Amino acid sequence: MKKQITIALALLVGSFSFAQKNELKAAEKAIKSNNYAEAKSAINSAESLIASADDKTKAQFYFLKGQALYANGAGSNKDMDSAIESFNKVWQIEAGKGKYSGQVEELKSEMLNNFLTKAYAALESKNYAVSSNGFEKAYRMSPKD
Repeated sequence: MKKQITIALALLVGSFSFAQKNELKAAEKAIKSNNYAEAKSAINSAESLIASADDKTKAQFYFLKGQALYANGAGSNKDMDSAIESFNKVWQIEAGKGKYSGQVEELKSEMLNNFLTKAYAALESKNYAVSSNGFEKAYRMSPKD
């Protein structure tokens, strides 16, 4: 009886693992083809399964989630905030030494430049609310600056 339960649990855990990887692969393909809506959908379906994943898979998940939400600068303000949080989680999981940490730093630098450019343009056009929001996001990206 113990043997059957153990086998059943192993198969159940294995099926969750395959489901996570398939969803992450689908999200990665969608991001490469610049289909961010499809990537968000794949990420959302994998999100419920990520709690039981290993650190490598979690880092990949949060990296892809951040990319999907950022959408090369086309994401909404709420999505940008979530992307920043996702990139910070990748950094925490990998402690700056993993596969995705370097790519996260590049994306964060790109995001920072994007925020500053938009905020400065809004300031020049005297749209102070948008400018303030952009500078606030830039500050959250790099508090030391």
